[in-house]
Amino acid sequence: MGGLKARIERQFWDAHAGGWDSMRSSPAALEQIDEVIESLSTRLPACGAVLDVGCGSGQHAVALAVEGFQVTAVDYSSAMLGRARARATEHGVDIEFRTLDLNDVDDLGDRAVDGALCVSVLQVLNDPSRLIRVLRSALRPGGTLLVESVRELGVLSRGEHLGPRDRAINGLKSLSVKLRPSSVRKYTPDDISELLETGGFAVIDHATYENTFTVLGESS
Repeated sequence: MGGLKARIERQFWDAHAGGWDSMRSSPAALEQIDEVIESLSTRLPACGAVLDVGCGSGQHAVALAVEGFQVTAVDYSSAMLGRARARATEHGVDIEFRTLDLNDVDDLGDRAVDGALCVSVLQVLNDPSRLIRVLRSALRPGGTLLVESVRELGVLSRGEHLGPRDRAINGLKSLSVKLRPSSVRKYTPDDISELLETGGFAVIDHATYENTFTVLGESS
């Protein structure tokens, strides 16, 4: 995704990295992340290879690596990746980090991984079905993809503990969605299930949390 729009969006996530990291590091958020990781990891071979696409500040990627998985984590925000790298170092785990714009990626390997994780990503992509197809190509037969999406737009960016800068950023984000509703999509579990099935996955499970939901698909 080139041009002015891509630069603005990347700058937004760079500026928001600190607030996002703080929100995703709260005890409640980490407890849910552990549950989400468990629902994926129980379907993967021990020490299997896993992709985290749109890894943000790295909480999911680090949790997977701590469990012994070989993790490749992808994001296009340098500030997010910086925080993710620092978290990996803090926990003493090795993760391969890659800078990629998921709107442009067309190859993440050919049957190279056992599992993939896509958290709070599809709603901001230009063509979510494209990424689903790329992920299916990257997964080995029988591999598992976990997609997590919010039940309400903006719900993960709230928090009384946020500083003035991040509250201002959240306000700008809410305003941009109102001005350009098509810039962020709201999905239901049925919507995600349809995306996965159209992309060649069999939907095998789903779960609902306070602010998000997950759908798991198995590649053929």
